[in-house]
Formats: sequence, C-alpha cells, structure tokens
Amino acid sequence: MTETFEGIVLHTLPYQENSLIGSVLTKEGVLSFISNKNKKNAGIISPLCLGSFELTKKPSSTLYKIKSFHISNQFLGIRKSYAHLQSAFQILKTLKDSQLAETPSPHLFNLTKCYLEKLGEFENPCVLKTSFFIKFLNHEGCLRFNLQCSHCNQNSISKISMGDFFCSSCFTPQAIEFSPEELKIFFTLGLSRSFSELKKIQLDTTTEEKINGMYNELTS
Repeated sequence: MTETFEGIVLHTLPYQENSLIGSVLTKEGVLSFISNKNKKNAGIISPLCLGSFELTKKPSSTLYKIKSFHISNQFLGIRKSYAHLQSAFQILKTLKDSQLAETPSPHLFNLTKCYLEKLGEFENPCVLKTSFFIKFLNHEGCLRFNLQCSHCNQNSISKISMGDFFCSSCFTPQAIEFSPEELKIFFTLGLSRSFSELKKIQLDTTTEEKINGMYNELTS
C-alpha cells in the first residue's frame, strides 16, 4: 500500500552501506522510514526538511519505504546561526522523544510546521522555542492554564509545580516561583496566537531558565 504524506524530517541515520533510516512527523503521527541512498537526491533527506513523501509498507512492517519525495522547505532562515539551529533541533528532539509511532496529531504537526517557518524571523530564537515548549506541554495535557491557585482556588498564582499553578500561601514542594512580570511573559508565550506579539517579548535568562526547569520536570 502506497500513501503520500506531508512531513517534517526529525532525524536520519546511515544504515548499512547504501541506505538511510529515519523518522518524519506527519499529521498521521511519527512514521519511521528507510531510503536507498543511491536514489536521486537521496542526500537531501535530512533533519529539518519539510516535504511530500510517497511511502509504502508491508502490512506486517512498521518501517515505511520511500518511493519518491519532494522537499518543499529546508528552513534556510533557521540555518543562518547556531542559536537558531539549536532551538530548531531542540524542538525536533522533543517530538522525536515524545510521540508514539503512527499516532495522529494534526494540531501538533501544524504547530511545528508554523513555528519552524517563523523561527528564522526571530532575533532571539529562544522566545519561539520556549513558546513551543509551553504549548507542547499544554497539548500533551501536562500543563493546565489557570489564573487561580489549584489548591485553594482563591488567591493569585505565584508558582508552578508539576504543571499546576499555586499561590504563595499554599505549600507546594519543588515549586518554581514566578514574579508577576514573569507570569505575564509565561502566559503570553503559551497562549498568544500572534507572532508579532511574541516578537515583542524580552525573554531574560532567569525567566527562560525557570520555564526550562518546569519543562524538564514534566518531560523527564
């Protein structure tokens, strides 16, 4: 059976002498593939490429074979600096490590595609990477946005623990404290649908480290 998928290449590895194996994120989930390196333009199949892939697989196999492909976007704007590349590959690694094979997730695919297309426009790529991390956690059900304390449901929030928001009065072990300004940045990164709004964010190192700490806590 042969099907055509729009996909973003997450990773590739040489396999034996003349083949390449890897994975691609599609609306239908992450698909594993094998490609003959002798195929015309086979060298262009590399991580951080968007394209159309004609794939075929046997009913008993979990590995697709690439019959043909067309690369439509190599995200050249991202490749202009190490910082942009690093942010992009951290996004790809998040998807590679978290998504189950062939589990449909069209929203996550569209989010990833859109963020990679815009990443090169950001002077500070960490802003968009951090925004992606927060939205990814929310998509996976690990983070629940709430303006009130998850424990007492009354006071203003000031800290986050295991994806829930708490006030300063409620005891929460290992919670990460956020200032009002840091929480404003956090909610903008997680909820804004405007890239122009995200470009205005001044993401300082302290706030970024707190969000990364929360992300690592929820994904480790």
